[in-house]
Amino acid sequence: MVYVAYCFYNCRVGFNGSNKIYDAFLIDVSKKENMNKVSTLGFGFAYVGGALPFILSIPFVLLAPFEVINMAVVTAYRISFWIAGIWWIIFSIPMFKNVKQVVGVERETQFIRKSFVRVWATFKDISRHKHVLIFLIAFFLYSDGLGSIIRLSTGFGVTIGVTDQSLLIILLVTQFVAFPCAIIYGKVSEKIGTKNMIYFGIGTYCVICIIALLMSPGRSPQFLTAMFWVLAMLVGTAQGGVQALSRSYFGRIIPKEKSNEYFGFYNIFGRFASMIGTTFFGIIAIATGQPHYGIGVIVVLFIAAAIVFRFAPDDRKFIDAK
Repeated sequence: MVYVAYCFYNCRVGFNGSNKIYDAFLIDVSKKENMNKVSTLGFGFAYVGGALPFILSIPFVLLAPFEVINMAVVTAYRISFWIAGIWWIIFSIPMFKNVKQVVGVERETQFIRKSFVRVWATFKDISRHKHVLIFLIAFFLYSDGLGSIIRLSTGFGVTIGVTDQSLLIILLVTQFVAFPCAIIYGKVSEKIGTKNMIYFGIGTYCVICIIALLMSPGRSPQFLTAMFWVLAMLVGTAQGGVQALSRSYFGRIIPKEKSNEYFGFYNIFGRFASMIGTTFFGIIAIATGQPHYGIGVIVVLFIAAAIVFRFAPDDRKFIDAK
């Protein structure tokens, strides 16, 4: 168990750390006017890329418990992890070979100590760029709501009686719904603005929370499963688009020469998200005994985010400024 926890911890550190660098590469590979397109395409194809190894793993995970294939269940899960690991390695090679860092700092001695100094300097610099700080606060609030819904969705589905098999299918279908919708968000944002599309995504999550309030565990299993499908599809339409446009919006409004440091804070705000929402859920669900109330109350975070985001600038003026 200790070994598993150690592996999980290192995977999380590596994944979260690499995401920060990956997001910051948006500045290197795209001009400001193309960031929405590049970012949404990245998220869209990521959903397909995440779904394919999942599909490859499903036969092992589903068939092993029923002895359809001659394999222990733990071996089936190990194979799934190997599939994911090999997938990551293979599809990382093109980026390592072809993507070059353009914006950054020169290598220096005592880089660990100087990194901490630079973090503090970046924090002070962000506090002087009020538009960046306002966006980060709004981003934290709606990312907290978004992350809470994602993390709680499976447990919520089990609580209201959705079967494990249905959950697997729903999660898989959601990935393929998210693929085109992320790209659509990018295309529409070029017409009406990134800020308006992020608002649209926040509004979609408000609707998701309201629908969750209707999903009392006392209702029929067929109704609850159908409503869970509706929730999952709505999440699929908005999740990738909101995340992708948030990244490109941030990339447009920050100083280009400080993109790595600024995206470090961006990812910190994103990674700490879901603390408030899951706390709300736990308190309300325990106090009322109704988990759907816990999901529904997360709408407060999205409303608060929309209010704060109102004071953020239109990112298009930063393209014109160049």
